[in-house]
Amino acid sequence: MSRAILVMALAAGLALAASACSDTSVDSSGPGPYRDEVPPEWSPGATLVAQDVGRTHVALQWPAATDDVAVARYRLFVNGKPTKLVEGTSHLLTLLQPDTTYEVMVQAIDVADRASSNALAVAIHTRPVTRRGHGRAR
Repeated sequence: MSRAILVMALAAGLALAASACSDTSVDSSGPGPYRDEVPPEWSPGATLVAQDVGRTHVALQWPAATDDVAVARYRLFVNGKPTKLVEGTSHLLTLLQPDTTYEVMVQAIDVADRASSNALAVAIHTRPVTRRGHGRAR
């Protein structure tokens, strides 16, 4: 068997094994211990924090929301428009315009696809582009 065919067969086998093991979903629709009836919520005082604000990016971080079954992901909004689904509690938001103000919000989504009734929000202003001189320092 040639190397290329062996590599392809191994890759296909690994992909099949990974897909068989990757179904970690919770059946939240029927009766039983995993019925998700309550949307996620934030702890009192939870905040969305913007760190490392650059000209075209901002690093965001927030605390984990709570849910009666599990929080599956977080939905990010920029200026009121949904822009990204994130599985963790941080994200580097990129492709922003320099010297621009943005309203960024994060909403928790549970395994039954219910969204938190409120969102954490922060306003950020990206740094402006600076012009540097081309001469020698004096």
